[in-house]
Amino acid sequence: MTEPAVEVSASPQDPRPLGSVVAERYELRRVLGRGGAAVVFAAEHVLVRRPVALKLPLRTPEMRELLDARLRRETQALAHVRHPAIVDVIDAGEDGNMPYLAMELLEGRTLTGLISARVKLEPDDVVKIGVELAEGLGAVHGAGVIHRDVKPGNVLITRSPLNQIHLCDFGIAQLQGPHTQFDRKLTQAGAILGTPEYMSMEAFVSGPDADHRVDIFALGISLFECLTGAVPVEGALGAILRQRSLNKMPALQEIRPDVPASLAAVVARCTAAEPAGRFQSMSEVAQALRACTRKPLDSIDLLRSAASPAAQQAARPGADAIAARRAFPRAPFVTVATLQRSNGATADARLEDLSEGGVLLVAREQFPPGESVRLRFGLPISGRVFAVNAVVRWSRTGRGAPATGLEFMDLPDAARGEIRQYVALMSNARNTAAR
Repeated sequence: MTEPAVEVSASPQDPRPLGSVVAERYELRRVLGRGGAAVVFAAEHVLVRRPVALKLPLRTPEMRELLDARLRRETQALAHVRHPAIVDVIDAGEDGNMPYLAMELLEGRTLTGLISARVKLEPDDVVKIGVELAEGLGAVHGAGVIHRDVKPGNVLITRSPLNQIHLCDFGIAQLQGPHTQFDRKLTQAGAILGTPEYMSMEAFVSGPDADHRVDIFALGISLFECLTGAVPVEGALGAILRQRSLNKMPALQEIRPDVPASLAAVVARCTAAEPAGRFQSMSEVAQALRACTRKPLDSIDLLRSAASPAAQQAARPGADAIAARRAFPRAPFVTVATLQRSNGATADARLEDLSEGGVLLVAREQFPPGESVRLRFGLPISGRVFAVNAVVRWSRTGRGAPATGLEFMDLPDAARGEIRQYVALMSNARNTAAR
């Protein structure tokens, strides 16, 4: 079987092609994530061969100054905080006139991907997630930083350390002290600081003048989504603002009666309309969440292979196809992927789960079971980008992020060996961390 050709660039819009070296230090291996402000690459230090996550700003001419400022802001915010739930900064600087930020490379699954795959999370899982995020955000607030974009898409769950929660993306964080020109420029331009579905009313109205309690509200919305599979209101900005102004938050237990009343009460208090009605600190949130379960949090495996009975039921139809895909050992693996569909159209997606048998994708659109596609993504160890034929085995809709299971049809031997090696390494890391 002929190996597919190696591709040398990730996307025409990316600031640097794969294989290039930034600041004479970091070789770009594969794309981990791509947003409106920056691209995050898996990279490797060319001398010590240490893997890192390297963040580079997008350099559109009209937004260059603002996007560069966002990356510098993230560097400053992360430099203030040290906590297991916050990604560590390794290096920062400029290559020419382009800033870069090097962080520890974490392999795992985003919380968005976990919600999409399981539909609704178990209450004890949500308690663990909430406690670790609250404790991490408590350290962030104690350092004089407000995150301002807390949401499942900015949360990574790693295999090693075992089930460690990491909060990422501090690009719009607010640092303690006088508001900078960057803050004022954003608000004067009418930009929204955050993701509307997770923002409190004062975050919309006050912008950079809102305090740390905007993060408490966003954490509450995130926990609501973990438990129900959806945010309280989504869609047009007008609909979100109308819901916030009317203060009509859906009753969590009416949507999901099996959620303990104590946990529902914590979520309700986090999402109170007025800041004074919420918990006043993240330590209060963490303490209240710990009281919602008797299970030791260290014993909860968020990335366990077997879905709960409730999740298995919610996942049907398609459970048989999922079981077939899981005949191969698998591991969480986040990277950007592209699908070429049978009609010739292309679609971007995020790969969340990898095995020799196939992958789990999270995308903006849903793909019908049985459709043949051409999948392109970077391999987990070498970073080599390759293409493989696959077929859609199952698909189900989450909140704006449908999950899709693909089965490989013609995986080359070299790619199969690398995937097998990666899955074994991740399994060994998990077993070592569990001992």
